[in-house]
Amino acid sequence: MTRTTIVFALATVAACISGAGDKVYLWPEGKMPDAQPHQIAAMTDVAGKKDFNRDEWRRPYIEWEEAPKAEVKTDACVILISGGAYQNQCDVGLVKGWARDLTALGVTCVNFVHRTPRPKNLPIHQSAWEDGQRAVRLVRNEAEKRGFNPEKIGVFSMSAGSHLATLLATSSQTNAYEAVDELDKIPCHINFACTFAIAYGMTDGIGHPNKQGGDAEGVVLDPVFQFDSKTCPMCMMHGGKDRFSPMSSTDLGIPLGQATAQVASRSNPPYWTMMAVPTDLP
Repeated sequence: MTRTTIVFALATVAACISGAGDKVYLWPEGKMPDAQPHQIAAMTDVAGKKDFNRDEWRRPYIEWEEAPKAEVKTDACVILISGGAYQNQCDVGLVKGWARDLTALGVTCVNFVHRTPRPKNLPIHQSAWEDGQRAVRLVRNEAEKRGFNPEKIGVFSMSAGSHLATLLATSSQTNAYEAVDELDKIPCHINFACTFAIAYGMTDGIGHPNKQGGDAEGVVLDPVFQFDSKTCPMCMMHGGKDRFSPMSSTDLGIPLGQATAQVASRSNPPYWTMMAVPTDLP
């Protein structure tokens, strides 16, 4: 065996041990709920290639990032969710940056790629929510193998991804789909969420920018968010000039605070709005 072959073999073994690039499809063949032929599951850096074959990218998946170094590894795991209006998943650089920085801090990271564009004749979030609940179950099922606490699973998200993250954070006791196998007996709640610039949170902006700024008379938080018994602590960050109104982030604070028995602030600085509920999670 040549030296080059040995080095290549060792590198391959190391990648397998770290779990880097492990891609896991969410659904058993033929069991994906509400499958629709116009949908794919691919980030825009993949879907934008000239030789992109839609039929090879129909199945939503999670992909594990490189494991943190042993000397900094914590027992937390974060699921990364891109934005893209539920039409695509476009925050490629952002997700890569989150993965790099969180991994350096010792957090196990996994990229989650759900179906887009929006499903037809269903709520705009429905197929992504189904995929999201299934993804959390798959991640929790890997906790022991990958060395993180199954009750320290969080989410980092952007825009429409933050809408989905908020559903996962507040509404896990509502089943988005009927069980397809034994994996669906695993709980699908998350334990913390950091959401950036949530879209579609207020009733004047479901599926589009807010028509009345998110704060007009009669405009309320979308009732799709249930704030159930498993609602988790959240940190919400939102630009005050966003056409997808930051009122989504500020108005989440009151029911979130009630659901988590914490104090939530309604402060609204001129440009950045931050809602934070303290937690001892990582």
